[in-house]
Amino acid sequence: MRSRTSLMSPAPTLPMFNLAESYGVVLAGRQPASEIRAEIERLVGSGEIVTVDLDGIVTMSPSFADELFGKLAASMESGKVRFQHLNGHLQVVAEMAVAGRHRQG
Repeated sequence: MRSRTSLMSPAPTLPMFNLAESYGVVLAGRQPASEIRAEIERLVGSGEIVTVDLDGIVTMSPSFADELFGKLAASMESGKVRFQHLNGHLQVVAEMAVAGRHRQG
């Protein structure tokens, strides 16, 4: 009897960062954001699509948002970096960071 092989392969798992688990519920400062961004850029550079989960995050500083969202704007627009669970406040801070980068460039 021939064995059957499945034509369905499991969906690939995408790299995901849960920021609250690693950095706490308040995100502040350029240094942590720079470290996160560097890892995201490394993964995107190797062809990955990255999801950043902000579930549980209460607030973030404008400098953190600029370093992460502002500098990743092109990757976000191309769909290579995705953010999920942005509450209203976080969405506003992220949009301001991206808009500020667009005005500078």
